[in-house]
This record gives sequence, structure tokens and C-alpha cells, in this order.
Amino acid sequence: MRNERCVDAAVVALVLGASGGTAMGQWTAVSLQPAGAGASFGQASTSGQQAGRAISMDNGRYHAGIWAGSAATWVDLHPDGAVESVAYGAAGGQQAGFTTNGTQSLAAMWTGTAGSHVNLHPAGATHSQALAVHSGRQAGYAQFGTTVRAGVWSGTSGSWTSIHPAGASRSEAMGLFEGEQVGRAMYGGVWRAGLWSGTAASWTDLTPDWAFTAEAFATSHGQQVGAAEDFGGNRHAMLWTGTAASWVDLNPAGSTISEALGVYDGLQVGFVRPDGLNRACLWTGSADSWEDLGAALEPSLVWSAAMGVWSDGSTIFVSGFASDLTGRNEAVLWTRPIPAPGTALMVMAAGGVIVRRRRRREC
Repeated sequence: MRNERCVDAAVVALVLGASGGTAMGQWTAVSLQPAGAGASFGQASTSGQQAGRAISMDNGRYHAGIWAGSAATWVDLHPDGAVESVAYGAAGGQQAGFTTNGTQSLAAMWTGTAGSHVNLHPAGATHSQALAVHSGRQAGYAQFGTTVRAGVWSGTSGSWTSIHPAGASRSEAMGLFEGEQVGRAMYGGVWRAGLWSGTAASWTDLTPDWAFTAEAFATSHGQQVGAAEDFGGNRHAMLWTGTAASWVDLNPAGSTISEALGVYDGLQVGFVRPDGLNRACLWTGSADSWEDLGAALEPSLVWSAAMGVWSDGSTIFVSGFASDLTGRNEAVLWTRPIPAPGTALMVMAAGGVIVRRRRRREC
């Protein structure tokens, strides 16, 4: 029911980090579900664009695609002859992912249209996937024989370079920013989070000394994000700045599990689980800074995850997906403005409360 009582509000208090899940500013959530799609997933966010996949109603298969902020802007990237396709990353007008031919996954790249598809599958590989793209390079993995190896491309299948660390039984590059890659390598059957700078020898283990296992999913501007699990089975979202010792636990009080899945210029996104259901969220470098993006969704969408984040300096764009209790998934774009300089009149350091004075009429 609409509240008919109108009041004048002179002071608006916005909390960033003062209490878990309190959002700074007003988040808006928009469904990116293409018309006729059975389901959809947002995977990445970049300048004016979101990338992901949607299930075609024609054949029930995933099609890679991109959006420009609304469901109506969906562009199907699915190339002729492919059985399925997925886009995982987007940056600089390029998209990265993979296609399948029915028996193999084949790393792929696009530049905004289905016809621009480039097959990145390395010679001799049985399977490959590109999981990230940035500055004209792609990162992912390829399988040769029984070994899965992390690697990078620069736009062609012949440019494949393995960055598989010595001694690892398996490795995957999952994030890329400029000359830096992040991902995971398996030693003794256990995943270790790691960081590369373009070569196998550059591998740096990011796994905290207290963790049983860890993975790094994304990197940007000197920050890496992922998740680490302790020996008790507790899985916490992680933030690093280049070394294992630099870890910051992003898991907020009351959350039973969390993962940080995307990062951009000091912003981290992923999900937390405070009430038995995953809730998409954004952090700004600490556990108590988390903002609940799930609160902006329709009430029927009870489960959500944020996968990618980007900002133009005035607005934050977060892509991901949400589902209802039946398991129906739809891609979502969350946005909120960044408060302009000078709007904060008082910062209470103890609680991080930002108080902004403005007159408004609420009805």
C-alpha cells in the first residue's frame, strides 16, 4: 500500500560501513533478460556494455551476448555452426568466452557481433576457454592431453602462451588487467590462488597462510579478488594487493559464506550469505563496507550474485544475475550514482556515517 503521508526530510543519513548491508546512495536494478529467453546471466561489466549469456527458446542452448544497459539492447553473439556459446569477459570493445561444437569447448573472442567471432582454440588442445579480456589480450586455459594449463592470447589462436606454473597439476587464468593475470593452480589436489605477469615463472601464490584452499577470480588497478577457505570449511571473500600477506577478509559479520568475483578501481563485487540465500553485494575494501544489492531487486528474486563492476566516475555499474525460488535466473544490471564531492558535510570516523543535508519531499 502506498503511504499517503507526506513529510519534509531535512537530513538524510547514509551509512557506508556503519552497519552491514546498508547501501550508500540509491541502487537501481534492471532486468536484462532478453525477450523470449528462458534464462540469462550477466558475467561482466565494462564501458557502456555488459556481457553474458542467455538461453535461446529456439533450442534451449546458451548464446553469448552483450547488452547496453537494457534487455532491449541484447545482441546475440552466437556464431553460425556453434552448438552453444558463452561470453565471460568484456573490455575495450572485445568480448571473451567460448563456443562448443558438441564435443569440445573452443576459446573465443568477439568484437560486438556474431560475425566477428574469432576461434582462439590452440593447436593440439582438446578443450579451451577464454575467461577474461583486457587491453587486447585474453586469458583462460587450454587442455593438452590430461593437463589443463592457464594461458594468454593476443587475439589469435596462434598467439596462445602457457603460463602454467611449475609443479602444478592444473591451472586456470580467470582474470586479466593490463599485464597482470590472476587465477588458480592445483598442487596436491588443492587449489592455490595466484597472480602472474605474463609468464609461468612469474606465478605468485596469494593463498593466505591460514587457508586450506583459495582462488583468485579478477584483478584491476593493483587489487585482486577471490575467495579462501579455512580448514574448518568456512569460505570467505578475499581482497589482495599482490602478495599472500596482503589479504583482507571481506566476509561481513553474520555471513556464512562469501566470494568476491569482480573488481574495478577500488570497488569489489560478489555475494554474501547472511540468511541462507546468496545476496549480491559491493564492497569498498573492507568487510563492513558491504552494500546489499539484493535489496534493490523485485521481492520474488531472492538469490543473487554480482559478477562484474565498472565505473565512469559518476555512476557504478554492476552486472550479475538473480533467481526466484523456482531457480529461474535472469541477468541484472545494478547502477547507482556516486555522490558528488562536497555532499558529505560530516563524517563520523567511529562508524563511517556520512550525513548529507538536503531538502526533499517524500510521499
